[in-house]
Amino acid sequence: MTPLTVKIETNGPARFREFDEAEPAIDIELEAFVTGETKITGFDCERFATQEEAAEAVKADAHRILWDCLKTWPVGKSVMNSDKNALIAGFFDGKLADRGIFSKTVVTDFRLNSDSEKIYTATVRMAAMLAKQAAENAKGEYPYSDEVPELDEVPEDTSEAQALYEEPEQNNTPVIDEPREEAAENQPEDRFCRRCGAKRPANARFCPECGTKFG
Repeated sequence: MTPLTVKIETNGPARFREFDEAEPAIDIELEAFVTGETKITGFDCERFATQEEAAEAVKADAHRILWDCLKTWPVGKSVMNSDKNALIAGFFDGKLADRGIFSKTVVTDFRLNSDSEKIYTATVRMAAMLAKQAAENAKGEYPYSDEVPELDEVPEDTSEAQALYEEPEQNNTPVIDEPREEAAENQPEDRFCRRCGAKRPANARFCPECGTKFG
């Protein structure tokens, strides 16, 4: 029997979850278009009368089978970072075999729609930045900086520096004014009697002891 080739494709974007246990920062919903072809190499004669009838069944179920493949993708396994074309083709052949159709499928194109492409690109970039930051933190480095700022050296003896910031202690001892001597011009030239040595009273003109005249 000559193999009959049937074109397969999603009739719209198929939704799937992009999640990888090795990259937990990426967990998003995306949509993609899938196209390819399958060659029918045999069929169950009890289910299908002719090869053409089997081909019509493939065309009718292709869209749903492709959707189911992405929807039931192994949990924790990335779609984008896998050999998705080969995995989808194998899944497709397995589903056809369950229906009594034996085939060899090739996926020729797997393409994200425009919105999903933007979301995926931005998410991958963000995940890379987070991974870089985590690596820098693990090494004790500052994120987003090529150089680690050096701390100023602390002198061993800080007494001088500390003294600059300490307020001087206040002396609360009361200050007692010392008695001031009278100005020289208010004092007589002879404070004692030149004859007997007695102290001269203020404004006295004669010595109170011997009567000697002062000045």
